[in-house]
Amino acid sequence: MRASCRRYLIAMGLVPLGVTGACRAEPPPSASPAAAGGEPASRGTAEASGAPRSHAVATARDAGAAGEATSPASASSAPQVDIERRDAGDGAWTVERIPRSAGSGDRPAPPHASCPSGTYCVEAPSALSGPAAAGFHDCADTPPRRVAADTRFDAHATRAEREVTPTACCYSWHEPCPGGRPLRQGDALVLSSAVQRRDWSQRWPVTAEPSEPHARAWLRDHWLEQASFEHASIASFSRFCSQLLALGAPSALVHAALTAASDEIRHAQLCYGLASRYAEEPLGPGPLALPVESLDVTPTQVALETLRDGCLGESVAAELVRRGAEGALDPELSRAFHAVADDEQRHAELAWRTVAWLLRAHGAPVREVIAAFRSELEQELAAVEAESPRVTHQPEAAAGQGALSWRAQRAHRGAAVREIVLPCLDALLGLGRGPLALDQQQA
Repeated sequence: MRASCRRYLIAMGLVPLGVTGACRAEPPPSASPAAAGGEPASRGTAEASGAPRSHAVATARDAGAAGEATSPASASSAPQVDIERRDAGDGAWTVERIPRSAGSGDRPAPPHASCPSGTYCVEAPSALSGPAAAGFHDCADTPPRRVAADTRFDAHATRAEREVTPTACCYSWHEPCPGGRPLRQGDALVLSSAVQRRDWSQRWPVTAEPSEPHARAWLRDHWLEQASFEHASIASFSRFCSQLLALGAPSALVHAALTAASDEIRHAQLCYGLASRYAEEPLGPGPLALPVESLDVTPTQVALETLRDGCLGESVAAELVRRGAEGALDPELSRAFHAVADDEQRHAELAWRTVAWLLRAHGAPVREVIAAFRSELEQELAAVEAESPRVTHQPEAAAGQGALSWRAQRAHRGAAVREIVLPCLDALLGLGRGPLALDQQQA
């Protein structure tokens, strides 16, 4: 991974400035078993909070506000959802909302809870003084337990959960996942539902594939989910391009952002093609409900988004995709995903170059964002490494198909953060303390 770190330093123009040793990373002082193979739970289960999975507390069906917490992409059609609540221990409970198919030939949008992410709720710390659907001031903005790098108060989930528990305060969390730069509406990910169509499915003559139905269903769902992320990232890079233009970025950065959006079309076609093969029916994306919020083009906000979704997300994705490519049994599939990994690495380079340019152009405010992001990332990584190992849910027959288990993803993600992301952030912070000798055209 040091080669990737050095590549990003070169992209930022830092290697010529004598930061060549920045990619040396020390192992964590006390690595728990989770650091070597622990795995976060998917789909918002109790394992996500570090508590043992317990019995279902309640099951309900809803078609209103509860659906808002599932996927902004499906909010306009208000699909019905199945709701499952599970005891997470210590007075907390997890809430899983599973959207049901809304029409013939449609599949519900993959919940971003399997990113992995999810929702958990606790009792309000004090008696509610307002109506059950309001009174959010009684909920702490800082969650009582943090299960991922991005854990925040969720007003939509709280409003829905108070239909059952009037004193509930709910929090949503997610971790970056491989599969392109995410598209967001506020704190939620925006994804399209899958429908039957052929024009987004790249045909693959895969020669080494499982015949076991459970493994094929797992692979279908996995690649359909990855396809939805790749598809949404096309819009995300287009949005990023608009932000760069609004900030007067160098032409090289704008061109790279447009190229990245084009790359994501090919990635989505590959993943939809694999999902279609395992589903034995042609699948592609339905309409994408684009975010309606105004575009934030302040340098600090663009820096934060680029750090989170590019420097962290794309750097990790490049390593995970390459690991999957190395383990693929089919040579054609392996070559295809090595090419995807190369693309993701270029996207990560773009993110690092962008943050370096923002730091050079806007100075102290951007440096403060980088420092805060680095501090929180290290704290969250330490918390994840201290968790107990999780149980993997990948069928054995699905191994060798280019898809990593959550256990493997967690181990490689932790290594990528320590060996690539944190050293590069340190190099940026060192750059921010001294003369910014970075040439604008190189940045």
